[in-house]
Amino acid sequence: VKVVGAGKGGRNQELVLAFALHAKHILVEESCDVEFMSCGTDGIDGPTDAAGAVVSRSIWMKSQANSQLNPKHYLDSNDSYHFWDTVGGLVKTGHTGTNVMDIHMLTLRQERRGGKPLQSKL
Repeated sequence: VKVVGAGKGGRNQELVLAFALHAKHILVEESCDVEFMSCGTDGIDGPTDAAGAVVSRSIWMKSQANSQLNPKHYLDSNDSYHFWDTVGGLVKTGHTGTNVMDIHMLTLRQERRGGKPLQSKL
């Protein structure tokens, strides 16, 4: 993460926001459920009380329903914490006392109709 703004957040929160912006066309697609989470195992991401963030269709749709939120502005300002705090995407575990690594989890579930997978736009 190259810090150029004066916002608040950590590398995991910023990674999830960057992913969401890149995958926004998939996040709104009803034929595929997408969830992405990135967290620090120590429960701390940057100078915040969050371990990281998570995005799903429902969380992303909250951000899109709020005309005051501009995800790209938050990313450019290194202010991912306040973006995720507003839409309910922060993951807060408290300090774990263990610092092994960051964990990134991506789940993709394609809806099935008539026993056949739908064609994906992924």
